[in-house]
Amino acid sequence: MILNFNVKENSRPLIFLICLAISTVLWLISSLGKTYETSVSMPVRYSNLPENKVLINYPPSRLQVTIEASGFTLLRHKFRISVNPINFNIASLANNYLGNPKALKLVTRNYIARLSNQLSSEISIIDISPDTLFFQLDELETKEVRINPNVSISFENQYFLYDSIKFNPERITVKGPKSIIDTLNSVFTKHKKYKNLNTTIKRNIAIEPVGQVEMIQKKVQMEIPVSQYTEYNEKISLSKINVPDSANLVTFPGLVNVSCLVSVHHYKNISTSSFILCVDYNDVNHESKLLPVKAVSKPPFIKNFAVYPTEVEYFIERKLDD
Repeated sequence: MILNFNVKENSRPLIFLICLAISTVLWLISSLGKTYETSVSMPVRYSNLPENKVLINYPPSRLQVTIEASGFTLLRHKFRISVNPINFNIASLANNYLGNPKALKLVTRNYIARLSNQLSSEISIIDISPDTLFFQLDELETKEVRINPNVSISFENQYFLYDSIKFNPERITVKGPKSIIDTLNSVFTKHKKYKNLNTTIKRNIAIEPVGQVEMIQKKVQMEIPVSQYTEYNEKISLSKINVPDSANLVTFPGLVNVSCLVSVHHYKNISTSSFILCVDYNDVNHESKLLPVKAVSKPPFIKNFAVYPTEVEYFIERKLDD
């Protein structure tokens, strides 16, 4: 078999591709040599706040900057422009500001010349958006606040808290705008769940952030005091209050039963003297033969407190004059 190969005819596609590539390069060079206007997003950095001041509003983190330059320059610098931040010195602005020093205003067009020098002599800034930046400043204040727990707890049967949840330290220092710190009296821990507890636990726990407030201490130690509870039952004598000197108030029975749950931890601290139960002469109602039993005082560490009976019969004896 004989193959006929025509070099002249087969080279035409190659020549066409070469010519197309050359024309594309020439067109690209010509295009890049022209001047273009485009918009780029530039990051903003706000530095050097005035001493003992804090920024309480949220000025934009990026500005839209309209620039003009040749295609070559844009191609060479555009990535750097979109990465390098624009820096605004807030202290310098405050020192030169004639209005309210806590409410500053910056007209961005006034900074076009300085920003142009920051970019490149080959690039011209045409416009900046937004055209005005606003800065709300407040006094920086420090304060100690208490810590509140934000926990969900479940216990094994007959186990409960026998005291309040404690923290070490009990208070932490916070720092932030005066308008916020003045009304901030406490902070909360981050929410945690603890299930089926049957013993006291200690855990390091993080503090829940508060907007624009700096926590000097980010974590504290939390103690959840857990103890087994046991039943306490005893008979307590009734006291009488507001009884006039001319009368005796007699109740039946004179003793009532109290029952409650008390932790093993506190059991040694409880006795009949821990309770003051009474009837009040002012509750006497001649249409009823019963007086309600009132608990004047009882230990703060007990649970499920109950009195039986809740009402007692009474009669009144009049004293004879001497």
